[in-house]
Amino acid sequence: MVEKHLKINKLKWQKTRKTRNVLLMLVTMLFMLLAGIKTTSLAAEHTYEYIVGNIVWEYNFLSDTNSIEIASLHDKNHGDIVGSVIIPNTLPINNIEYPVTSIGTAAFKQGTITLGTNITSVTIPETVTTIGDRAFNGTNLTSITIPNSVTYIGNSAFRDCKDLASVNMSNSVETIGSYAFMDCKGLTSIALPDSIRTVDSYAFYRCSELTSATIGKSISTIGAQAFRDCSKLGSVVISNNVVSIGSYAFWNCRKITSITIPCDFDKNQFSNNTCVIVDSENPDKFTINGNSGEVLVGTFSYTHIYGDPTYTWSYDETANEWNCLAKRTCAAKGDLTETEDATVTGNVTKKPTCVSMGETTYTAIFTNPYFSTQTKVVEDIAIDPNAHDWELAWSSNKDSHWHECALCGAKADQAAHDWVKIGIISKKIKYKCNVCGAEKTEDLLPPPDDDGKSQKLIPTDDETHNQLTEFLHTLKIPETGDYANLSSLLIVAFSSFGGAWMLYKKGKNKK
Repeated sequence: MVEKHLKINKLKWQKTRKTRNVLLMLVTMLFMLLAGIKTTSLAAEHTYEYIVGNIVWEYNFLSDTNSIEIASLHDKNHGDIVGSVIIPNTLPINNIEYPVTSIGTAAFKQGTITLGTNITSVTIPETVTTIGDRAFNGTNLTSITIPNSVTYIGNSAFRDCKDLASVNMSNSVETIGSYAFMDCKGLTSIALPDSIRTVDSYAFYRCSELTSATIGKSISTIGAQAFRDCSKLGSVVISNNVVSIGSYAFWNCRKITSITIPCDFDKNQFSNNTCVIVDSENPDKFTINGNSGEVLVGTFSYTHIYGDPTYTWSYDETANEWNCLAKRTCAAKGDLTETEDATVTGNVTKKPTCVSMGETTYTAIFTNPYFSTQTKVVEDIAIDPNAHDWELAWSSNKDSHWHECALCGAKADQAAHDWVKIGIISKKIKYKCNVCGAEKTEDLLPPPDDDGKSQKLIPTDDETHNQLTEFLHTLKIPETGDYANLSSLLIVAFSSFGGAWMLYKKGKNKK
C-alpha cells in the first residue's frame, strides 16, 4: 500500500513538473518575442543598407524620433560617386518607410578617405532637421541649399569645402556650430537669416574670399574668432540683438571699412580682442588691428528702429494742389525722424450732378520703400446745374407729359397730350396719347341734367344727325373678316335704331 501510494505521488509530481516546464517554456518564448520587438524598435546601434540607383545608403534607426540618420554612402560597384546626389526623404526598415531626419557625423566620409571628393551638388530633403558634425567636411560642393526644416548645422559640417561659393540658408536654422564653414575659400558673401541665434566660435574662420557678412536680427552671440582672418571682409552688418561678441571675432579682418550697427548698439561690446577699437575722440570711427599690427580706419553706419509711419495731407491754396508728407520716428532716438514729400496725382472718380458735387481721388506715391501709397477722396468739383439724370420713361398728368430728372425733379420736353380715340368699352370712349401712352375715357351718354336726372339721348334732328355722323367718322368700319370693332359697330347700330324709333314715335304723337 505504501509503495502504491508513493508511486501515485511520483506520477502526480512528474505530471506537475511537465506542466511547469510547459509554462516556463511559454513564458520564455513570450520574453524572447518581446525582446525581439524591443530590439527592432531600438536598433540604433544596427546599420541598415538600401540601394537607390547606384548608391548604397547606410543608415541608423533613431528610436527616440522613429526616424532615420544617414551614416554613410558608397557606390554599389565600389567606384566614385560623381556629380549630384539626392538624399532620400524616407528609407525602409522591415518594409516600413521612416523619414530621414539627420545627416550623421562624417556621413560623406569613410575613415580618412573622403567619399565626396567628386560630389559637387547635394539635395537635402525637407525632412532633415540636423546636419551633423563633419557631415560634408572636405567635399567638392560648389553650392548648398539648406531647406526650411533644418534647425542645426553641426561643428565642421562644411569645413574645408574649398569650392563652396554659395550658401542658401533657410530661415529655420537656429545654430551654426564651431568651424562650420572654416576654410571655405570660395565663399564670397554670407547672409545669416533672422532665425539664427548663435554663431559659434571659428564658424567662418579663414574664409579668405569673404567680402560681406550680414548678421541676422535674432543673433545674440558671435563666438570667439568667428570671422578671424577673413582678410577680404569689407563690411559687416550687426543686428540689435547681439549682446556678446567673442574674443578676436574680427581679428585680422584688415579690409573692414564699414560696420553697420543699430543706433542704440552698445559699442562697449567691441574690445581690443575683437580688433575693432572705437575712436575715443570720434565715436563714429573705429580702427582695425591684425597680426601685422596694421591699423585701418573705418566708419560706423547706423540702422534705426522706426515706428509705424504717419501721413499728413495738406492743401496749398496758392498752388491749388494737395500735398502728402510721410514721417517715421526712431524708437531709440525720438529726435531722429525720416520724412518724404510724395508725388501726388488726382483723378476724377465721381462727376458732379445737378444736386451734388463731384469727387477727386488723390494718390500719394513715395520713393522710400518703408512708406506706402496713400489715397484721399475730396469733394472739390462744383455742382453742375445742367447735369441732370433724365428718366427715360414719361411722367404725365391729365393735361400733359414730360421727362423728369431723377435727382432734382426738373422737367423737360413737356407738352400737351396728343389724344387719339382707340375704341368704346362699357359705354365709354377710350383715348390714348400718341407720345407718352397715357390713356383716358369719356362717357358715351350725355352728362346728367341739373336736377341729377339723366338727359334723354334724343336731341334735335339736326343735332342727332351731326353727332352720329361725327362719331361714326371716328370709328374704323371693319373690313371682311375684321372683328376688332364689331362690338362698337353693334352698339352704334342699336343706338341708331333706338334713336330712329323714338323719332318715329314722337312724330306720330304730334299728328
